[in-house]
Amino acid sequence: MEIGRISINDLSREAALFINTLNSNRKSDRSMPLYLKDADRVFFIEDAPVPMGADLAFTEEAAKHNLYRGGGTVLVRCRHGKIVVFDDRYHYWKGFGGVADFSEATSLLKTAQRELMEEVFIVTPITNQPKRFVPKGLKGEDSIFIKELNYTAKVVELETGLDIRGYYLNPNDQFLTLVAEWFIDTDKPFTAIISEDEWPFIGRPNITPVVIDHNGEFVGYFSGQQGFVPTTKNKKPRLHKYLKL
Repeated sequence: MEIGRISINDLSREAALFINTLNSNRKSDRSMPLYLKDADRVFFIEDAPVPMGADLAFTEEAAKHNLYRGGGTVLVRCRHGKIVVFDDRYHYWKGFGGVADFSEATSLLKTAQRELMEEVFIVTPITNQPKRFVPKGLKGEDSIFIKELNYTAKVVELETGLDIRGYYLNPNDQFLTLVAEWFIDTDKPFTAIISEDEWPFIGRPNITPVVIDHNGEFVGYFSGQQGFVPTTKNKKPRLHKYLKL
């Protein structure tokens, strides 16, 4: 999808007024971009940043003006299946992504890259030389201190990078998403640690990543130092006896 550019002056009077209303009670230092869908084309409104928190009151009115927020999502795939997490707000499984910063408006791939690097840690089980695997082109520093794990890991760039799968316009929440995929192409044992934005009082929480197959069926999960744990009905014989007590 090619995204064009327009000005807020190119919008209808009602749409421009709506955007100005979003800015009237600014509560965030961060801004997000807005996009206009016009027939089969999408345009970035280059002079209309709105506060990041405005998305909470955005959807109801935005649909009337064909306005969309934007962002990027990464589907992380390994040889066991796709790694996802549970969204406790909306009660569904999801990939890894978020809302674009205004500076990322013309390249939503940057949003996908940022969210992946901030939230998803593909690491070797803790050894004397722990490693973090990252997509090709996103190595950055040679080593990184991972606060969630409290250790410094060597950064290893894999041969596989982010593969753009396409764009998705969701009319249910007025959101334009760039969807990318990353295949973790390594024979080394690893585990997946997922961390989101800081929560009040507890800092950045770790969230259990699960693995689904191409049908969306649950096939296992990642459990810290254990790595991937497949779904199994096997029980320790003694546990089987305990359950019958």
